[in-house]
Amino acid sequence: MLIEDLNGDGSPEISVMSYENIIVLNSSGNMLPGSYYGLQFDDMAVPLPSAADLNQDSSNEIIFSNLDM
Repeated sequence: MLIEDLNGDGSPEISVMSYENIIVLNSSGNMLPGSYYGLQFDDMAVPLPSAADLNQDSSNEIIFSNLDM
């Protein structure tokens, strides 16, 4: 899980992840439009999320590192 202001509105969004997808919810718990993403991780991989503004557009992007176990 990642709690971070991803769209620059001053309220944190909640990103919930599994081995197969990521869903981004607003601070009220509603899914943001277009925020369901399919992912492909190995069965034993541990996706470690973080956020940063990589393209300097004032919105944070979700970044994954993959710790294979």
